[in-house]
Amino acid sequence: MKGEAKIFLAAALDPEVIAHLAQEKRVVEWDEKKGELVAHTELRFGEIILEKKILKTIPEEEKIKLVIDAVKKSEMQLLNISEEFLEFTSRVICLRKWNASKNWPDLSMENLVLTSDEWLAPYLQHVKTKNDLLKINLLEIISARFSYEEKQLLEKLAPQKLSVPSGSHIKIKYHDDGSAPVLAVRLQEIFGMIKTPSINNGKIKLLIHLLSPAYRPVQVTQDLESFWKNTYSEVRKDLRSRYPKHSWPEDPLTAVAVRGVKRK
Repeated sequence: MKGEAKIFLAAALDPEVIAHLAQEKRVVEWDEKKGELVAHTELRFGEIILEKKILKTIPEEEKIKLVIDAVKKSEMQLLNISEEFLEFTSRVICLRKWNASKNWPDLSMENLVLTSDEWLAPYLQHVKTKNDLLKINLLEIISARFSYEEKQLLEKLAPQKLSVPSGSHIKIKYHDDGSAPVLAVRLQEIFGMIKTPSINNGKIKLLIHLLSPAYRPVQVTQDLESFWKNTYSEVRKDLRSRYPKHSWPEDPLTAVAVRGVKRK
């Protein structure tokens, strides 16, 4: 191919002959391809590596800085970002947006990346590989920054779950943009619930995703009173033939909420 060089004559290189011209280079870095810290010294003659020796120890401060830099570069994708972790941070982010006068910390992903050398560094003493990073429990680390009283207040203002008339505890879905959190619940489980539930001391109404017995969306509302009064009868007419084993009372406000099929 054009541009390729061909060697027609070459001689073996004797390392001892050029040893006095070689220079030692220390290499300590995070190898992105291998997903691990590498540390060794190289004896080099130009770009030729004559000898490589593994470094058995790396100063703690240097090692942690390299791992932190790798985490920042990956925008935290090297870490195990669990659903539970995201749920916790979203609740705090919402409270920060809804209550500007209160001192809720900034747990946005951007700020966590920016400040990772503050909150993550103490947990990196034994980290050498990507697998080591994936074992770190981020939820434990972040939640440990909150006092018992703060955790109680978080649960009061932005609860993880809401108890509904059927006795079920339904998870609330929070959004980082501070928009109305979603409660996705089967219709039969909230018979008797007249008003739309709210959180954050009654300032934020939940967005109710009403589901069929098959967990398919039927209606979305922030006004349950209006739904029961104006829309429920049409939903009942449409669905009771498809789900005859489930409860479809004419008056949902006085009916008993149930989790499954009609009680005998």
